[in-house]
Amino acid sequence: MDTRLHDIDHALEGTCDWLLDHEVFKAWAARSRGLLWIKGKPGSGKSTLLKYAHKYIAEASKVGDRALILSFYFHGRGAEIQKTLVGLVRSLLHQILRQVPDVLSNLVDTFDKRQKEKGKPPEEWEWHPNELWDFFKSSLPKILQIRSIWLFVDALDESGEENARTLFWKFESALKTLPQACLPFRICLACRHYPVLDQDCQFVVNPESSNQEDISTYVQSRFSTSDKLRQSAIPDLITGRANGVFMWARLVVDQALKLHSEGRGLRRIEEKIKSLPPELRDLYSGLVKGMDEIPASLKLVQWICFATRPLSLEELRWAMIVDAECPYKSIRQCQDAEDYDCDMENRLKTLSRGLAEAVPSENSRVVQFVHQSVNDFFLDQGLKILNSLGPAEPRVAEVDIIALAHHQLSRTCVRYLAMDEIGQWVIEDRQQVDNGLFGYHAAWSTLTLEYPLIGYAATAWMLHAQASDKGAVPQQDLIRDFGWPSESVVRLW
Repeated sequence: MDTRLHDIDHALEGTCDWLLDHEVFKAWAARSRGLLWIKGKPGSGKSTLLKYAHKYIAEASKVGDRALILSFYFHGRGAEIQKTLVGLVRSLLHQILRQVPDVLSNLVDTFDKRQKEKGKPPEEWEWHPNELWDFFKSSLPKILQIRSIWLFVDALDESGEENARTLFWKFESALKTLPQACLPFRICLACRHYPVLDQDCQFVVNPESSNQEDISTYVQSRFSTSDKLRQSAIPDLITGRANGVFMWARLVVDQALKLHSEGRGLRRIEEKIKSLPPELRDLYSGLVKGMDEIPASLKLVQWICFATRPLSLEELRWAMIVDAECPYKSIRQCQDAEDYDCDMENRLKTLSRGLAEAVPSENSRVVQFVHQSVNDFFLDQGLKILNSLGPAEPRVAEVDIIALAHHQLSRTCVRYLAMDEIGQWVIEDRQQVDNGLFGYHAAWSTLTLEYPLIGYAATAWMLHAQASDKGAVPQQDLIRDFGWPSESVVRLW
């Protein structure tokens, strides 16, 4: 649940300090009730700025009034619970239970009662989102009798337009309905300019209006390995053309460093930077059109966009080798393929032109786009561009691109499950479980270690098939992948 917080880059030393001196920030922090909206363009550093404010307040509270610090970082590229209202409220309630449990005794009592009457959640019952919100809202006056509250919520727009507006209204309502006698309660939200949440919000900070020095510091730090670049006019050129957007600066610095490593001169690098479009989406489009291995890049983007959860690097390795048209019938044949032993992380950067990365997760490194705006770009137009650049296959209508991607992913999952070794392993494991030699969980753990994609493929192939079927994509290929009319693969899964 906290992975998004750790994904966000720490502010470089000397950056973001301007926020503490910003008149709007100081006015908000001085109020007993207030909602601060960090509102900026995609890639302008909103998340880093909110994380900086969160850290500053948390450290100040340790020596101050012991304020209760609550936070949630929406993650549009993460698991479902990281981008929904339910995920936010569950996280906030968990934080409150951990720090001031007495104020949620009614929640604990209700949980115990339902568990006795209905059984364990989520198998037998689930909380309603509004019910959880009511528990959260009712806890606020109790907390504010003894401690002040600072609440930080990042990337509200990544919860979806309707959810963002609903949550903004709920937060404003909570502030307005609290008794004035309570201790201070302050909320800090980060969100893009759109959706328009409240035209009359009293406290608004726009990062792109104040972060030019921060971008300059970032560019200089990236060029620290080259005095030639650092002392040239290139850092100022990038900073000025970034127009307050860190992500633009990051991608352009990547290109400048690549050209420098290839032995290009400063004048050539400057010309390249001046030729790049100023808008982030146009920059993404140019990177996509410059991809050298279109089929592989398209496959990669489809997996990152539409996997039901972020894949680990090892899962992605197999997803890329065992595609819908995979000629191999065994794992051994796949391992003999030329791309099997590639450096997957470097391959990821190459195929995505720097638009995707591997980030630490609980037990592995998982793959995601470098920014939510990249995900939005591909869903809006990037996939269509990639598809148009591919081999001369029948072009699909724009409305079918997503359904076709799900069809390809479902076929990959089934092709993987149909591999000779996997079928044999499943049969042998079931026999050992039936004979009492292994427990089910031990057998499954062994299987997933040996075959990294099996857990995803076994649970997600049907979800992808259903999504493609809704888009009216014919399913005959999938039926053939199952080996129809033989039912051997179907019976295994």
